[in-house]
Amino acid sequence: AWSLATHLETPAEILHTLAGHYSWHVQKTVAAHPRLPLKTLWELAHDPLTSAHSWSRMRPSSPVRHAVASNLQAPVNILRLLAHDKDREVREAVARHPQAPVDILIEFSTDSTHTQQAVASNLQTPAEILRILARDRVLWVRRAVAENPQTPLDVLQTLAQAPEPEVREAARLALKLPGREGSDLQEKV
Repeated sequence: AWSLATHLETPAEILHTLAGHYSWHVQKTVAAHPRLPLKTLWELAHDPLTSAHSWSRMRPSSPVRHAVASNLQAPVNILRLLAHDKDREVREAVARHPQAPVDILIEFSTDSTHTQQAVASNLQTPAEILRILARDRVLWVRRAVAENPQTPLDVLQTLAQAPEPEVREAARLALKLPGREGSDLQEKV
């Protein structure tokens, strides 16, 4: 079953059937499949009490929901559903998703440190939120802000003066990127 779930040419009907497999490892692999039909993706993410399919009598495990949230084909309505998941790792996967809605990213900017780090690295995160996260007490959150290509220049210049070498070096590297306005200021930093 697992080899079918991993094969890129597996037909949608078989993927749908495999989504009901007893093994969460197979379900997780199916949930990450790029050709998985949206209906099946929704079934794997959604609460089974409202599910029309008999195979989803048990709530999908956190690794399965995490795989759904990480699937690049996941539409915004599924990301919104999973944004309220009790599992931090599922919310973190939503925060990393390139299609994560901005309002969810704003909400997650005050979530756990790991979720904040995911928000700080998301290219959709508004500059105002990156400014706030750049002042976070956790250096890994600030480092993620420094590594985000959307971080405003003045924030990078401030982070380039950070006492922690991980943050400072990430910001200095970002300031050197071609096309960065004021990258000539790097010599002064």
